[in-house]
Amino acid sequence: MRRVLATALLVLAFIVAFAAAGSSTGAQAFLTKELNATGPKGVSLRGTKVALPVPPRYMWGWGDGLRGYCGSFSFQSLGLLYGNYISASPLRNAADGHELLIAVNEEIAANTMRFGFEQWKWDKESVPQANGFAGWIADHIDDGHGVVVGMFERKDGGDPDYDHIMPVFGYQRDDGQMSVDGKQKKARSDVIGLHFNDLFRSTSLYGDLEADFIQTRRDCAAPGGIQPLAAPYDFCLPKNYDYGIALLGNRDDANELYPARLVMPSWTEPDYGLEDERHQAIVSFKPTLEITGLTAGVAYVVLRFDHPADVPVSDFLRGAYSKRFDFTASASNATMSAFDEFMSDATVFYRVVKNTQ
Repeated sequence: MRRVLATALLVLAFIVAFAAAGSSTGAQAFLTKELNATGPKGVSLRGTKVALPVPPRYMWGWGDGLRGYCGSFSFQSLGLLYGNYISASPLRNAADGHELLIAVNEEIAANTMRFGFEQWKWDKESVPQANGFAGWIADHIDDGHGVVVGMFERKDGGDPDYDHIMPVFGYQRDDGQMSVDGKQKKARSDVIGLHFNDLFRSTSLYGDLEADFIQTRRDCAAPGGIQPLAAPYDFCLPKNYDYGIALLGNRDDANELYPARLVMPSWTEPDYGLEDERHQAIVSFKPTLEITGLTAGVAYVVLRFDHPADVPVSDFLRGAYSKRFDFTASASNATMSAFDEFMSDATVFYRVVKNTQ
């Protein structure tokens, strides 16, 4: 599979250059730091939890012989962090219609949905990569960027590159250690664990870098020697080669946007995908929008765009928005509860700008 990945990277190199040309608005304003955090099983974690508000979501396609929508739902999860709702099927179609895969076609989906992005350069980093990769992830979390990564499932006979794609939204920091810049391709000594969602459980997971979370494919074996037949799975971070893409936020070439986060009323999207043929009925959602970075007394506007091709990367008030919601800020933060409605199979992109018209 790795040769296929390398070919895809060469073909898509021009897309990376295009994406790097503009700036993006991330979610650093929503970053939290928590001492004495607890892990998924109630175990106290040492150090500080540094995390973005990315709640669990449930993906389509869990089952034997199904490819699953893990790439699409990972993008959907992080898209909400930046004020977008993107149904899983349009995300898959934006990749190649077959499957959204890291280091294969995710750049196409990211560009189509107007995300800035940076990919981990697995083909250029020294091996083993896991600790440097974790440091790179932590740097992006610090900057307010969620990261989509590939991990091994703890089972026999898995894929040599990765089995499952998931969003990483936080890391555990040892405050007594000095960090080294992961963007300079070095491991950060203060990063001792990663927080992520597996797209199956309704609670988040934690990978302890000081325990047995980093493994080779061969050593990422079934727990207790019992081969899991279905989800939920346990996971390992690949030791030698890692695959990931950081979504930097919404493209914002002129720095006009204010951070906005979409909060959904449900952690699931009704499954209308063709793959597992569940044919669930489409429903309507009334989301909440959380906005920050405002100035009291200043007029702002929330713009809604319904198609990715209509979403501009600058001069948003002149764009082809379908709705606008005008308001005057009374504080630095604003919460708009159930302020709009859309169907669960939609693509909806909200952009918050100062009202200059």
